[in-house]
Amino acid sequence: MLLKIFTHPQPVMAVSTGHTIAAGGFMLLAGDTRLGADGDFKIGMTLLEFGLMFARERVSNRHFTNAAIQTHLFTPREAVDTGFLDCVCPPDDVVAEAVAAARRLAALNPPPYTRTKQRARGALADRILNGLDNDISGVMA
Repeated sequence: MLLKIFTHPQPVMAVSTGHTIAAGGFMLLAGDTRLGADGDFKIGMTLLEFGLMFARERVSNRHFTNAAIQTHLFTPREAVDTGFLDCVCPPDDVVAEAVAAARRLAALNPPPYTRTKQRARGALADRILNGLDNDISGVMA
């Protein structure tokens, strides 16, 4: 599912309205435009190999060890600097901001967007798919 989101030919919004931990953190990393409500919330996850690949792609180098290896949970504002979110806004404005961002994304020219996204993310998606057997074997062990 995360790879489908990550490589979807159309722009994908990910919106966090509160705590976004575990699979929710992965959803943020997979989205194209990520918006979060500001507040006393935590954002983060524990990573398997495919999660580490997503994190290497989206989390800033400066925060990679803290986010991916030490599994630090970030406030929404920290999550912007880290790379989980693109921006935050007041909780009461999240829906309106998400709709406005979705309208901007809908106005993009689909064929060039799709080609560029595939070029930018296709190789990583292939590596993730190829490594899933190792992740599954590790979880089952």
